[in-house]
Amino acid sequence: MNSIRLRLLAASSLVLLAFVLITGIALQKANHTSSLQSQQERMQGLVYSLLGAIEIDADNFTLNEYEVPEPRLTSPDSGLTASVIDRNDTVIWQSTTSLNESSEIAGVFPGQWKFFVDTAKQKFNLAFGFRWLAENSKQQFTITVTDSMDAFLQREKAFQRNLWLWLLAPAAMLLLIQLIILAWTMRPLKQLAREIRGVESGEDNRIDGIYPKELYPLQGALNTLLSQEQGRQKRYRQALDDLAHSLKTPLAVIRNLVASPAESVRHSGVNDEIAEQTERMQKIISRQLNRAAFRSRSLLAPPIGLNKPLEAIVRSLQKVYSSKSLDYQINLDEACSVRIDQSDLYEVLGNLLDNASKWAESSVVVTVDSTGNETVIRIRDDGPGFPEEAGRLLKRGLRADMQQEGQGLGLAMTRKIVTAAGGQLEIDETVKAGGAVILRLPSG
Repeated sequence: MNSIRLRLLAASSLVLLAFVLITGIALQKANHTSSLQSQQERMQGLVYSLLGAIEIDADNFTLNEYEVPEPRLTSPDSGLTASVIDRNDTVIWQSTTSLNESSEIAGVFPGQWKFFVDTAKQKFNLAFGFRWLAENSKQQFTITVTDSMDAFLQREKAFQRNLWLWLLAPAAMLLLIQLIILAWTMRPLKQLAREIRGVESGEDNRIDGIYPKELYPLQGALNTLLSQEQGRQKRYRQALDDLAHSLKTPLAVIRNLVASPAESVRHSGVNDEIAEQTERMQKIISRQLNRAAFRSRSLLAPPIGLNKPLEAIVRSLQKVYSSKSLDYQINLDEACSVRIDQSDLYEVLGNLLDNASKWAESSVVVTVDSTGNETVIRIRDDGPGFPEEAGRLLKRGLRADMQQEGQGLGLAMTRKIVTAAGGQLEIDETVKAGGAVILRLPSG
């Protein structure tokens, strides 16, 4: 069963069915117990009525059943019979409805009640023992009452029929309501599937629908993957454009050399020239492919703490710029972390700190602040600061091979890595003395 809808429907239907069955069985049991109790109480009331109609003297025992307020006791085939037996289990009185039947209930002690169900004969039986005190005599009797179970069973069947009708009908309605709720609940997933198909067909490049908060992580992950793929394709296209542009000159040189007359080729060292141009082409291809392979941000990557990378880079730079005796200050909370590829993080921080160290007079200050989903890293030096042109180049996103030395030294390349990781790189133009850059990365 690969459908989420079918799984939810099957699970909820099983739960509803189990609830209906348990409730129905419990109500049947409760009704059966209550009906048995009511039956016993009715038969006990008949016994009390019979006791009120008994008259006993020294020699005679009489009971006028017509004085008992129970018409079934005198109605043939009513299923209700009564009798009185003495201590020897001899029948001394029986109702007209039991003239053709013999009592099979043994006597009980005075004051004792005995109620039982004869399932074989489908009858209820009740016996009550009593003692009659007369002049110079003490007699012991037992009143027995037997009632047919036909009416009782009919009532139970009617109750069960109505019970299951009233349980199953609401259950069917609940199931229908559940289907409606399920369709409403699954609507965002259907919308998400439609948007994904739109991305597959090329109609859209992002998933911009409004979804419940439970789908926010999925939507963000899908958009990040789409951005990664689009960025990768864009970088490769740019790399191919740059590659084609960079190879024009070496190819033109080789073409001219090949087109030269044979005699001039023999004396001009053309082989060395072709080898030089070929090596240049190889370097250009390697550089452009490396640029195209920038790693993008991964939501699934584990967060990386900033404390150890910063300390490791500072230790290396202290050795490189030992002659300047720079003072490095790192201000951050040890809990600060970012989500970026580890090698990219070292490259970004290394480029920025190396640039700051190169231009610093005496100190480099690193300040890290975490603001919710973003970590802000500020690197400042006390050097001459950036020229105005560096800020314009950075904002335009120009490639590193198009920048002049001394104007940021790799800032554009660093910016590409940071942008691919979902962050931002800015030059802090508010600083009047020295240079400062602001690096914003997703928090871990």
